[in-house]
Amino acid sequence: MSQKKTTLRGKTWRLGGETLSPTALSDTEERLFSDIFSEFQSLSKAEPALGVTAAVMRSRETTARVCLDYFCEQFENSYGRETVTQALATALALPIRPGIGAPESSALCGAAVWLLDYVERWNLQSDLLPLLPDACEDPEIFPGAEDFRYPPDLLPRLTYVLLNRKSGSIKEFRKIMGLLRKDDAAKLRQSFREVALDYFNRFLEVRKRVAPSPSLSPVPETLAPLPAAKDLFSTGKKQPPPPSLKEIPTHAPDVAFLLKTPSLIGLPPEKTRSELYYRRMSELLAEFTVRDPYEICAAGVLLERENDLLMNLNALTNAALACAERHLPWSRQHVGSVPPAYDAAPFESALRYPFRKPSGAEEASDDNADAPEGELFSEGQLFYLATGYLPPRDRRASETLTAWFQEQGLSEARAREFAGAAMAFSLSADARADADDGVWGEADGASKRASGEAHGAKSEPDDAERIADLTRQLKSAKQSAHDKE
Repeated sequence: MSQKKTTLRGKTWRLGGETLSPTALSDTEERLFSDIFSEFQSLSKAEPALGVTAAVMRSRETTARVCLDYFCEQFENSYGRETVTQALATALALPIRPGIGAPESSALCGAAVWLLDYVERWNLQSDLLPLLPDACEDPEIFPGAEDFRYPPDLLPRLTYVLLNRKSGSIKEFRKIMGLLRKDDAAKLRQSFREVALDYFNRFLEVRKRVAPSPSLSPVPETLAPLPAAKDLFSTGKKQPPPPSLKEIPTHAPDVAFLLKTPSLIGLPPEKTRSELYYRRMSELLAEFTVRDPYEICAAGVLLERENDLLMNLNALTNAALACAERHLPWSRQHVGSVPPAYDAAPFESALRYPFRKPSGAEEASDDNADAPEGELFSEGQLFYLATGYLPPRDRRASETLTAWFQEQGLSEARAREFAGAAMAFSLSADARADADDGVWGEADGASKRASGEAHGAKSEPDDAERIADLTRQLKSAKQSAHDKE
């Protein structure tokens, strides 16, 4: 133990940016750590596919030892020091394979969204842009979401840097994270720490309400972490799935809670209850949430760069990251069909709306700058005054989509707001797709044909023209079908 004590005190350890000063464990705590980590180490050896090596287990045990005093300060008054010790050792000893699951570019994209908002807030665009690639070299890393607040290529380019932060974009990544102000970086660390501690508190409550067995034995050979228990910051390369989790011993409900959390976040209460056996366990998990998933994703990137212990808390880290990823808008893309983004509608241009100044608006210095009170305006004129854009002339927000939003629980006002935004974004995306596909490139093609005919050459449509023509036909057919509906 003296060797372990010397090792722990020979380094600087930080948890959420806070420096820890670990002390020697008592004899009881040494016994608890030895028993729990030895038992889970044997499980890891029985399941080599998990990749939880002896070195990984030693690293997790060291983290648990260093963090024990801190966790006891937070929770021992409510649960007792021995219970906190057992719970922390169990959470960090679980054989969860590092880098488990699919590439997590979607969560890194969440971090990129937060960073872009931050850069915009502090006007740091001139500092960020030189650090990004001219284009995203691997479009498959991007989850398919698009943020109309920024140029369409900006989010993929920043996500690409985050994915390659340990390889080809090391310098750029460090400079990007260096843009964070000291106080803002501290807030990120604090937010992540709060989520991890909140989850640990729920785990302690599980152990308090549903007494765990002192031993996992006998444990079925299928005991392994769920595929959904993901490492948020994997390298982006797919890894083989771990052994499936077919059953969890009912005499170890605390283990079931830890292992099943990532796959159960956001599921219906009855489904969670059937998986966790006990009503209180399902309630504790249902209440586990994050306020700002983008912030937690960005905090994870920062803490990983700083080698903070929050990123080595095993099941606790996994739960925080999985919860944040589950709350991202694009985390559920394959749920079947949804209503169309807009309906066909007649063009309305009648001058029927008497102009009214906004309430509280100041008088303009130029009398000619304001329209006379009561002057008639059309819908399109009002829309243009407010946005500077032409309104859709034969489209309106989808009533079916509005009703669908309300069926999900949104208020009518919010549902109509979302439906209107969906129409605008969909039309904008269609216009950009047309531009990318060369739908509006006829003028260039006509010029080339005219030039060829002037020289007596026989003009044949090239591949781009054929594609553009097929695209126009496809869009026309789709629109006709939609209008008939």
